[in-house]
Amino acid sequence: DPLIEGNNPAISAALKTDAFDLPLLFRFGAAIDILEKSEKNSLIVSLDALHPNDDVEYVNVGAEYVFNNMFAIRGGYKTLFSKDSEEGMSIGGGIQHEIEGLTTFYIDYAYHDFGILNNIQMFTVGLSF
Repeated sequence: DPLIEGNNPAISAALKTDAFDLPLLFRFGAAIDILEKSEKNSLIVSLDALHPNDDVEYVNVGAEYVFNNMFAIRGGYKTLFSKDSEEGMSIGGGIQHEIEGLTTFYIDYAYHDFGILNNIQMFTVGLSF
Protein backbone atom coordinates (compact mmCIF):
# COMPACT_ATOMS: atom_id res chain seq x y z
CA ASP A 1 0.00 0.00 0.00
CA PRO A 2 1.67 3.26 -1.08
CA LEU A 3 -0.16 5.16 1.70
CA ILE A 4 1.48 3.14 4.50
CA GLU A 5 5.08 3.97 5.36
CA GLY A 6 7.40 1.82 7.43
CA ASN A 7 6.26 -1.54 8.78
CA ASN A 8 3.33 -3.37 7.25
CA PRO A 9 1.44 -5.27 9.99
CA ALA A 10 0.06 -7.74 7.44
CA ILE A 11 3.53 -9.15 6.77
CA SER A 12 5.13 -11.15 9.55
CA ALA A 13 8.92 -10.87 9.28
CA ALA A 14 11.95 -10.73 11.52
CA LEU A 15 15.39 -9.36 10.79
CA LYS A 16 18.19 -11.77 11.68
CA THR A 17 21.92 -11.63 11.02
CA ASP A 18 24.61 -14.25 11.29
CA ALA A 19 27.11 -14.06 14.12
CA PHE A 20 30.47 -12.54 13.23
CA ASP A 21 33.74 -11.83 15.01
CA LEU A 22 34.49 -8.26 15.97
CA PRO A 23 37.37 -6.76 13.99
CA LEU A 24 40.64 -7.09 15.86
CA LEU A 25 44.06 -5.70 14.98
CA PHE A 26 47.41 -6.63 16.47
CA ARG A 27 50.10 -4.05 15.72
CA PHE A 28 53.81 -4.02 16.48
CA GLY A 29 56.06 -1.11 15.65
CA ALA A 30 59.62 -0.01 16.16
CA ALA A 31 61.64 3.06 15.27
CA ILE A 32 65.31 3.91 15.58
CA ASP A 33 67.25 7.13 15.21
CA ILE A 34 70.14 6.08 12.94
CA LEU A 35 72.29 9.18 13.28
CA GLU A 36 73.94 10.31 16.49
CA LYS A 37 71.76 12.86 18.29
CA SER A 38 72.65 16.39 17.27
CA GLU A 39 70.91 19.68 16.65
CA LYS A 40 71.77 19.59 12.94
CA ASN A 41 70.64 16.18 11.64
CA SER A 42 68.43 13.23 12.46
CA LEU A 43 67.48 10.13 10.50
CA ILE A 44 64.63 8.03 11.84
CA VAL A 45 63.67 4.68 10.31
CA SER A 46 60.45 2.96 11.38
CA LEU A 47 58.67 -0.35 10.79
CA ASP A 48 55.07 -1.21 11.60
CA ALA A 49 53.75 -4.82 11.30
CA LEU A 50 49.99 -5.37 11.38
CA HIS A 51 47.91 -8.53 11.80
CA PRO A 52 44.16 -7.89 11.33
CA ASN A 53 41.82 -10.84 11.97
CA ASP A 54 39.70 -9.95 8.92
CA ASP A 55 42.40 -9.25 6.31
CA VAL A 56 45.95 -10.18 5.29
CA GLU A 57 49.03 -9.28 7.32
CA TYR A 58 51.12 -6.39 6.06
CA VAL A 59 54.05 -4.16 6.92
CA ASN A 60 54.56 -0.39 6.72
CA VAL A 61 58.08 1.06 6.51
CA GLY A 62 59.23 4.66 6.52
CA ALA A 63 62.10 7.05 7.05
CA GLU A 64 62.51 10.73 7.85
CA TYR A 65 65.65 12.85 7.52
CA VAL A 66 65.62 16.25 9.27
CA PHE A 67 68.32 18.84 8.61
CA ASN A 68 68.97 21.71 11.03
CA ASN A 69 65.62 21.04 12.75
CA MET A 70 64.08 22.96 9.86
CA PHE A 71 63.93 20.90 6.65
CA ALA A 72 62.55 17.35 6.45
CA ILE A 73 62.48 14.70 3.72
CA ARG A 74 60.22 11.66 4.20
CA GLY A 75 59.55 8.44 2.37
CA GLY A 76 57.74 5.19 3.02
CA TYR A 77 55.76 2.26 1.75
CA LYS A 78 52.37 1.14 3.05
CA THR A 79 50.88 -2.36 2.97
CA LEU A 80 54.09 -4.10 1.97
CA PHE A 81 53.56 -7.83 1.22
CA SER A 82 49.82 -7.34 0.63
CA LYS A 83 48.92 -8.59 -2.86
CA ASP A 84 45.63 -6.74 -3.38
CA SER A 85 46.51 -3.40 -1.81
CA GLU A 86 45.93 -0.14 -3.63
CA GLU A 87 48.37 1.73 -1.40
CA GLY A 88 52.09 1.94 -2.01
CA MET A 89 54.97 4.36 -2.00
CA SER A 90 54.80 7.84 -0.49
CA ILE A 91 57.34 10.65 -0.46
CA GLY A 92 57.29 14.14 0.91
CA GLY A 93 58.97 16.90 2.80
CA GLY A 94 58.44 19.82 5.06
CA ILE A 95 59.76 23.10 6.38
CA GLN A 96 59.27 24.50 9.87
CA HIS A 97 60.30 27.84 11.30
CA GLU A 98 60.13 29.09 14.88
CA ILE A 99 58.61 32.57 15.17
CA GLU A 100 60.06 34.63 18.05
CA GLY A 101 60.08 31.63 20.40
CA LEU A 102 56.28 31.71 20.69
CA THR A 103 55.07 29.47 17.92
CA THR A 104 56.32 27.27 15.11
CA PHE A 105 55.01 27.67 11.55
CA TYR A 106 55.21 24.60 9.30
CA ILE A 107 54.37 23.49 5.77
CA ASP A 108 54.33 19.82 4.75
CA TYR A 109 53.82 18.18 1.37
CA ALA A 110 53.27 14.49 0.59
CA TYR A 111 52.77 12.49 -2.60
CA HIS A 112 51.10 9.09 -2.24
CA ASP A 113 50.61 6.41 -4.91
CA PHE A 114 47.13 5.03 -4.22
CA GLY A 115 46.41 2.65 -7.11
CA ILE A 116 42.98 3.29 -8.59
CA LEU A 117 42.90 6.83 -7.18
CA ASN A 118 46.17 7.55 -8.99
CA ASN A 119 48.41 10.17 -7.45
CA ILE A 120 47.29 11.79 -4.21
CA GLN A 121 48.98 15.01 -3.17
CA MET A 122 48.53 16.37 0.35
CA PHE A 123 49.47 19.74 1.84
CA THR A 124 49.51 20.83 5.47
CA VAL A 125 49.99 24.35 6.74
CA GLY A 126 49.93 24.92 10.47
CA LEU A 127 51.00 26.64 13.64
CA SER A 128 52.24 24.83 16.71
CA PHE A 129 52.15 26.51 20.13
